Amino acid sequence: MPKSWVYEPITSHYDALLFYNAMKRHYDPFYYIPISVAKREEIGTKYRFLCIARDRSNPEQASLFAKIELYKPPVGIPYATSLYRISPEVWS
Repeated sequence: MPKSWVYEPITSHYDALLFYNAMKRHYDPFYYIPISVAKREEIGTKYRFLCIARDRSNPEQASLFAKIELYKPPVGIPYATSLYRISPEVWS
């Protein structure tokens, strides 16, 4: 039976470093600022980050939220498995 998700309202320094190392190989017109994280231990560790997404080319554009999932294998480099940006239209 897999363990449940452990939610942390603040991203630790280790989690932020892991996030930025995994995302530097992923080109996107947005840059992401992680604000909270959830973790689940399995074979390796799965992460879900709630982030603020900012447009690189147009800083005046409104920020978005994004959910980014990462996987850190027991041996190897962490990588992104999914990325969802949440537009403000969803809330209206």
